Amino acid sequence: MRHWMVGLMLLWGTASASSAEQETRWFQVRVGGKAAGSYTLQIRDDADGTTTVQAAAEVTVKVLLRTFRYSFRGSEVWQNDRLMQLDTLTNDDGKHHQVSLRLDDNGLRLTSANTTVRLDADAWSTIAWRLPNERWPMRGQLIDADTGKVTQARLTRVGPALIEVAGQKIACTHYRLVGFNEVQLWYDGTGRLVRQESIEEGQRTILELQRLERK
Repeated sequence: MRHWMVGLMLLWGTASASSAEQETRWFQVRVGGKAAGSYTLQIRDDADGTTTVQAAAEVTVKVLLRTFRYSFRGSEVWQNDRLMQLDTLTNDDGKHHQVSLRLDDNGLRLTSANTTVRLDADAWSTIAWRLPNERWPMRGQLIDADTGKVTQARLTRVGPALIEVAGQKIACTHYRLVGFNEVQLWYDGTGRLVRQESIEEGQRTILELQRLERK
């Protein structure tokens, strides 16, 4: 319980996320207005400027007589505000996907479904745990972290918003990401993702930050 109180103070404090050695964010997932699972992000900042992100999701949705299950495990490595490495495993209701991205002498190499493609140096992924750096010019290559598919996407600033996070109102900035579909994203003053909304399989899906801990 003490970590929860520290998390609340830091969530709306002025310190940037990059000043922490490690941060864990817990999100509730709601689908069609009902609690459906959880999503967790663990972000570790090292002294050499490397940031490692671990993401995990477990979602169960019941529609009439059918139960849909989704699980995700992913990791990203960033350095100097650039994505250097990506590894994901996804079970999308029985459909399994594995994605791997590496930086080599020729740039970023993305492998999925036995296919390898080259990407721009400033490619971004749908994990979207923070705002992309200014080199991602509000339009660029977006990787579907589930499947490894790549599309040209556009990120647009909608404007300031006051939203409720963990029972308190905080000032955020609302963005719209249009790529594989349209996703609404809210980031706090440090560029930290606190809320995400999209339509998935015809259902309104919301990720909402519930708890944050920093060490």
